[in-house]
Amino acid sequence: MNTINDFTAKFLQAIGTLLLAMVLFVATASPADEAGTLLVVGNSLGKHGPAPSIGWNANNGMAASAPEYDYAHLLLKKLNLATGKEHRLFITRVVDESNVGSLPAELPKQADVVVLQIGDNYKQKLDRAEAMRRYRALVTGLKRAYPSAAIVCVSPWKCAGGDFMQEAAQAEHIPFANIKPLGGKPGMDGIGYSSWAVNWHPGDRGMEAIADAIWEKLSPQIVKSRATATLTGIVPEVQEATLLPGEEFLLTKEMHFHAPSNASAPLRHLLEELSTECGRRFGIAPAVAFDLQENDHLLLATPDATMRCQCEIHARQQLAGQLFHSPL
Repeated sequence: MNTINDFTAKFLQAIGTLLLAMVLFVATASPADEAGTLLVVGNSLGKHGPAPSIGWNANNGMAASAPEYDYAHLLLKKLNLATGKEHRLFITRVVDESNVGSLPAELPKQADVVVLQIGDNYKQKLDRAEAMRRYRALVTGLKRAYPSAAIVCVSPWKCAGGDFMQEAAQAEHIPFANIKPLGGKPGMDGIGYSSWAVNWHPGDRGMEAIADAIWEKLSPQIVKSRATATLTGIVPEVQEATLLPGEEFLLTKEMHFHAPSNASAPLRHLLEELSTECGRRFGIAPAVAFDLQENDHLLLATPDATMRCQCEIHARQQLAGQLFHSPL
């Protein structure tokens, strides 16, 4: 057994967390699963059409460099990976956000995940009780429309109002993600646009931080709803990192994942996603090679050493007849 440094430990923990998605996919996904819907009821942070007068020519979350980098699409990717099925993304806005208005007339008939993020255009003209009443009406309206959906309420990006929103969400037993502290951190805003109105919005780093904050509140609901029949209380955690014969293990860009030659199509896809995610988080995206014997363990290797990790998955119902360790 060898000691590994903090950076390597964090890298392995990221792998362990992403392994959860693989386990959920194998345990619960089915080809017959219908596509779900992620509904985002928001404002310009979620989506803004072209506005050439202020130097904005895209049609996605304002100040994100591309649709795939705004928080709605980042959430969509997390959701698809965690559930093992594709979701449609439906983005809309409340009517008269400046006065904490009402839900739009056009909403999807079905949604299994709902995010409510408003308040950045609220004009602070209502007394607190009335503002809270209106916001709570939005929340109850979404609960009535989608009684089985996982719902998360989200604070404004930089503006006031999050306190009464959080109180209303708590009264309705809905998780609340407070993203306002993120808006005050350096490097979170948009950069490079000609107008301050665009740069005021979260850039790619800010959008990623928002998606992570929402996912922190959303993921427990997703795990619970997807895994009630098979898994619960799932805690992916690197329990053991064992160096096989070789030299000191160092994280390098020459690392590879080695997988069984008979790996299934879903596993092949998820390993590619795993590599991409590690590259995004750590700047190291290991190549994937399906060159091991059939049904062998997955290995993470550098030119000088090989590491096999084990992640413990706790199951309420016995899967494959026992509480098991899933080797990575």
